[in-house]
Amino acid sequence: MAKKRRKWQRGKFTERREPIWDPLLEILSEDIDDFMWMGEARLTDGTQIQFYKHYWTRRYLLLDLGGRTWIQKDDDRYEEADDPDWMLNLVFGFRETRRDIVRRNEWIDSDRISWARSATKHRISRERSLHIVRHAGVCRRDNEYPDEWDGDPRFLFLGADLEGMPLEVVAVAPEDGSLVIIHAMPLRERYHGWYEEAAKWEK
Repeated sequence: MAKKRRKWQRGKFTERREPIWDPLLEILSEDIDDFMWMGEARLTDGTQIQFYKHYWTRRYLLLDLGGRTWIQKDDDRYEEADDPDWMLNLVFGFRETRRDIVRRNEWIDSDRISWARSATKHRISRERSLHIVRHAGVCRRDNEYPDEWDGDPRFLFLGADLEGMPLEVVAVAPEDGSLVIIHAMPLRERYHGWYEEAAKWEK
């Protein structure tokens, strides 16, 4: 039997200027800093839909106060999503979220972080590179450094150290659940755009 199509509704933006974060907190509490609140639409039945924009993929997540996910069909037409999980994957660009990357295996709070010899090649101390990993404004997958770690997932962290100097740090995540920092140096020009955009999201 064919699945019954949900009926769309008309809606229009309200004058609300104060963000409502509760729906996003319910489903993505650890990723909330990667979103901007963009406004609210009210449907014909009174449903209030909150617009959240992901900072990196620039895609929108529409949630009502009950946690349902919505699709904007046109400027004023909305329909409840048939597959909320697929919509979340779309918002994140079908990549791991920052929560998945940074908090997986408890990297931040564990002692399972180590340093390869190459990590101090540019005279960046372990304390400084560790600070970047724990407080990075940007964390994304990276494949720039093929070496003996080739094959292990690696991540690029961008942020400012304790003295405010922008740094780039690369770490790999072996299958044993540890994190090995393999590269640290002052931020290069190629990453300035990402860093400047994300500076306000640093923890």
